[in-house]
Amino acid sequence: MIAYNKGWLKNMYLQEQAREARANNCICKEDYQYLVENHPVGFQTHNIYWRIGHALLTLLVLSFSSGLFSWVFTLFNNFSFILIGSGIVYYGLLELIVIKRMNHYNSGTDNMVALLSVSCLIGGFFSIFYTYDNPHWLPIAFFTFIICLLMAIRLVDSILSMAAAFSWLAFVLLAYLKLGSFATATAPFVLMIASLVIYIMANKSRYSRSLLLFRNCNLYVAGLALVCLYLAGNYYVVSELGRVLMDGGDNRAGGLPMGWFFWGWTILIPLAYIGLGIAKKDIQLIRIGLVLVAVAVGTYRYYYSILSPDKALILAGFLLVLVGGGLLMYLKMPKGGFTIVDAPIFKEENEIEELLSGQVIQKTVGGDHPNEQQESGNSW
Repeated sequence: MIAYNKGWLKNMYLQEQAREARANNCICKEDYQYLVENHPVGFQTHNIYWRIGHALLTLLVLSFSSGLFSWVFTLFNNFSFILIGSGIVYYGLLELIVIKRMNHYNSGTDNMVALLSVSCLIGGFFSIFYTYDNPHWLPIAFFTFIICLLMAIRLVDSILSMAAAFSWLAFVLLAYLKLGSFATATAPFVLMIASLVIYIMANKSRYSRSLLLFRNCNLYVAGLALVCLYLAGNYYVVSELGRVLMDGGDNRAGGLPMGWFFWGWTILIPLAYIGLGIAKKDIQLIRIGLVLVAVAVGTYRYYYSILSPDKALILAGFLLVLVGGGLLMYLKMPKGGFTIVDAPIFKEENEIEELLSGQVIQKTVGGDHPNEQQESGNSW
């Protein structure tokens, strides 16, 4: 199901956990070195600067080679076929050469080839279903979802996972709008429900041992679902979306039906995210809630003027510095389970302790067999 070496992916996860545990003095240096040496990772991966360079170089090389693909596929005199054929060729290049032979993983090269493949495939289906007079957005959203989902599963890609989730929400909205005027009036509530379902599923899957390799994908999808859940009820978004769908007038005067509900959603949901994040000690909820507070303030400022923009920004910046600085000083020592110091949270799995126990037994009986874990990974 996954194109990359699963054993190396699991070893990479264990090395990340070991580094975090070592940084917080949860394991000694000898145990950390033993874990790293006996759980090797053979991927070619680089830091962010090398990834950008590799991605740009790959784009440059493929830009020249794509001319040959275009010349071959132009024999069929079909632009959609040219794009879909190019996407298939790019995917074959990614699967057979970049991943299998060169062992690239998040090196910039595989990311760029995957991006080009997905873009060509989606563009091909877009050119099939889109016409200026009657664009068929529903099948476009459906095929975008299918392509992004399959590629995200195959490549364990967080960006493609978010694209799949977003295209699924678009498909649900477009399909629901086919039901008529009642569906148009209640579309925000359907988006809220769909976003909430995605968040619950993704958040639950974050801690599933069977989906361990997709933990980052589920993390980003959960964050996207939280943002979409808020935007589905944001007063400005609902007002503008309703104006587009119903060809209405300006809603800035407060003419939006159930405006009190959407104003309450706009103001209270960011605060609810922050409160729930503090209660559950979930940093993702807190960070998204803080960002959405600024969105809520901007939404209110768009309709009602209290302070001038410069005074509002100065006041907001002063409050953020004051509150943030105060919390940094206060949480240098843990208070009620909260601290500014990064601490490893292994949740229900406690992988490092389990693995160290196994390694101690192996060293005691002399049963080290690091090569056996090269392909199959660790005991999970």
